[in-house]
Amino acid sequence: MGTMATLRQVGRIQVVESEPATQEDLLDVRFSGALMGGAIADALGWPSEFARTPADLERVNLRYPIQDFVPWPKRVGGRFFARTGYIQPGDYSDDTQLTLSVARSVNADGTVDNKYFAKQELRYWLAYARGAGATITAAAKAANRSTVDWRWNFFRFKRGRHDDLDYRGAGANGAAMRVAPIALANLYDPHRTLIETWKNSIITHGHARAIIYAEALRKVINTAINHSHEPATEFVDHLCRFVNTVEVPKEDSDIFF
Repeated sequence: MGTMATLRQVGRIQVVESEPATQEDLLDVRFSGALMGGAIADALGWPSEFARTPADLERVNLRYPIQDFVPWPKRVGGRFFARTGYIQPGDYSDDTQLTLSVARSVNADGTVDNKYFAKQELRYWLAYARGAGATITAAAKAANRSTVDWRWNFFRFKRGRHDDLDYRGAGANGAAMRVAPIALANLYDPHRTLIETWKNSIITHGHARAIIYAEALRKVINTAINHSHEPATEFVDHLCRFVNTVEVPKEDSDIFF
């Protein structure tokens, strides 16, 4: 089963003791490990987000592959207020910020308070967002409108020199990047996990690709924890079967309530 270290006070000295770990203890470690691992991967991967070749990294004094937390320069401020911002070692991006926002929105029963997420977390996140893309930024601004319900947060936005893009065309990975708390909170309830992931995804992304991305990633998390000893080939086959068979929730399901 493994052991868990605990501290016992003896006079002025803290003695580390080991005792058998319970299943609940191990799950707690896996939960915190999943969230911490995501933040670490985000901090390591963020410097190379838009690099296509090792030479792109070298131009900003980074060396491929990035294996440590490093400081790096990032162009910020958009087209008209461009400036260079300096990201510190270990800083993470909007992916982790919004993962924490979702975690704060999860109820005790594993459901997500999507109204709170849309109207409070997204609203205040705009003030401290780091590395946010055009889609999620437009979605957060749209959700802040007083007349908009989180279930139909339709919006249009511009990305670079492209024509106006529509909510229904928002197929980026922002919904997937924040899904971990939902998967962990509903580890043994596949139906609820599917519904809650779908509901949270549609607040910001309307394209089926983005929603299926989110569903696939939460399935990865669920499978990794529940079937940790499954061979890699079976793991991939399991995921492919899921993606090919996932069904859109029916209109009379609890997704709209």
